Amino acid sequence: MLSIEYNITDIDFNKEKNIKSIGEGSSGKIYKFDTSQHVIKILKNNHRLEYNFYKHFLDRLLQYEINIKFGYPVAYGNIHELFDIFTNNNKFLILNFYNKLDILAMNGKTISDKVFNLIKQLLEIEIFLEDNINCINLDIKLSNLMMDDDNNIKIIDFGLIKEFNKGDMFYSYNNYYVWPTRRCYLDCVPLYSIFILICNIFIDLSDIKKQNSFYLLKKIKEIITPSEKLKNLLNYLILLKYDSKTIYNFFFSN
Repeated sequence: MLSIEYNITDIDFNKEKNIKSIGEGSSGKIYKFDTSQHVIKILKNNHRLEYNFYKHFLDRLLQYEINIKFGYPVAYGNIHELFDIFTNNNKFLILNFYNKLDILAMNGKTISDKVFNLIKQLLEIEIFLEDNINCINLDIKLSNLMMDDDNNIKIIDFGLIKEFNKGDMFYSYNNYYVWPTRRCYLDCVPLYSIFILICNIFIDLSDIKKQNSFYLLKKIKEIITPSEKLKNLLNYLILLKYDSKTIYNFFFSN
């Protein structure tokens, strides 16, 4: 049973008697409540970026219609007593429980149309973060993309959110498959990550980690037979020359 302190919400999570572990990432461990459709993500020591992001920006985020695309917390706070491997120094987020992304549930007549629409929405989220909060999401990947029961996409896990200034450079210092392996502007990185996310819908992650982006581009074109417009969009995502707004305006502005 948890003993936690958190911000104001209508739900009393301390009444939950049983929770079970359902996943673990580099920044935290996730537990599912038995009697409600919520999960609690307890952040590991020294992993507070996601907690700080929501603590500072959640009120602003909720003022915009795009908030429907964020899997934002219904509560956040800190553990009050020792629990599992955690201490009262650990922060947590309580979130709604979502389904995994189903590309077939996206709008569009063909798979190509559905992928095109998904990329559009992911770009809209990234543009919002960059324009309104001056942040870059450096952890865009398939496992961080969910769907609610109405088939709205939900971005979760902002454990690698980073404040930035236009012109900041990215230097790949880690062999993380969603990041490009060469130097580029920081705001190019989300585009590359979106490309890898699309590949991961159709290609096993183990294969993605072994191959370069040009091989993956060739492979994805064979699998989904993209329209000419989607084919061009995928090409642009891996060029590492453009930011999200430039790509969005070129492909999606009327």
